[in-house]
Amino acid sequence: MGTLSFGGTRAAHGVSRRPGMWAVTGLVLALAGAAILFTLPWQQAIIHLKASSWPSAQARIVSASLVEEHYAEPGSDAFSTELVLSVVYEFEVAGQTYAGYAASLDDRAAPHDRRLRTLYRRLLFARVTGRSVPAFHDPHDPEHAYLDTAFPAESAIWRGGVGLACLLVGLGLLVAPLRASNRRD
Repeated sequence: MGTLSFGGTRAAHGVSRRPGMWAVTGLVLALAGAAILFTLPWQQAIIHLKASSWPSAQARIVSASLVEEHYAEPGSDAFSTELVLSVVYEFEVAGQTYAGYAASLDDRAAPHDRRLRTLYRRLLFARVTGRSVPAFHDPHDPEHAYLDTAFPAESAIWRGGVGLACLLVGLGLLVAPLRASNRRD
């Protein structure tokens, strides 16, 4: 029985004689991990953490609408659709009335998103029945307010974990050939 060799013979101590392949693989993994980490909603997470300590005021919903918006994908002829929640509400802080326009940390979502549809139904119900909803506002700038400060932490944690793992493994593979060449010298 014969064996096939693809030129992947090993050197002493299990180090491959082709460190360039591992370096390129490490670079690709590190870049993929960095790209995943870059696309995480960092700004939403920061606002979510800040808003958890903000005071709330009772807001009256003036109007609420949920529409599907179509837009062209950059660099192609394809069109995409997303849900856009538009809301106007009024609340009072220290005797002064403020108008708010942001319902949540992200008022845009994919067409199948349930979070935005549920929030819209809740706001529409409050407007029709005349009930008030809490508006969480920045104590230093009350015009900066949200009706819902929820953050999709579970999906962000999973994506962040995958991105961090790719980045660390990629950096390890990228640095390994350098460390091996330093040991030989």
